[in-house]
Amino acid sequence: MHQDVNVILRKLTDRERLFCEEYVVDLDKRRAYLHANPGLTSETYVYRAACLLLKKDSVQEYIRYLQDNISLATGVTAIRNVLELKKIGYGSLKDIKSSWKDLADWDSVPDAAKDALQEVKLTITNNLIEEKTDVVVKMFPKVPAIQEMNKMLGFYAPDKLKLEGSVDSNVSLKGLSDGDLQTLLLMARKTVQYGSSD
Repeated sequence: MHQDVNVILRKLTDRERLFCEEYVVDLDKRRAYLHANPGLTSETYVYRAACLLLKKDSVQEYIRYLQDNISLATGVTAIRNVLELKKIGYGSLKDIKSSWKDLADWDSVPDAAKDALQEVKLTITNNLIEEKTDVVVKMFPKVPAIQEMNKMLGFYAPDKLKLEGSVDSNVSLKGLSDGDLQTLLLMARKTVQYGSSD
């Protein structure tokens, strides 16, 4: 178990912290070192310095922390993903239309409704008599978003759970003490609860 991240961070310089945070993105030590130390041009120096930095215990510790806590490091959580999918799954054209034919003023459209839009296509046609503006709005498909939310929220649990198994009838229980029988029963319960240890 990792110690508090603040304890780890106190052991690092700002450049070491930046290096670690970039390194976990794609494990490219050269790119991470250049990101933390802009302006360096010597490839040999950058490579050697990055290798040395990766050998430091405090750097390794912070990298492990970031890898183990990827959700915290990226800000991506299951809740955040469900909320984004909710915008798509429950977004409505009524949020972007002021009437059957007309779109609402873009600035009055809620951000959540804008996030549900896959495409907005504006076509302006100019002829000698008039200017014509056509706007086509395409929303992300609702069904896949709702299906993904349902999956993330566990709504697809099976209706029935079927357990199958067999009992080895070649085992003789005769002659076992009460303690031995209790031990066997306990082991059987653990096997059912946690699965076979084979």
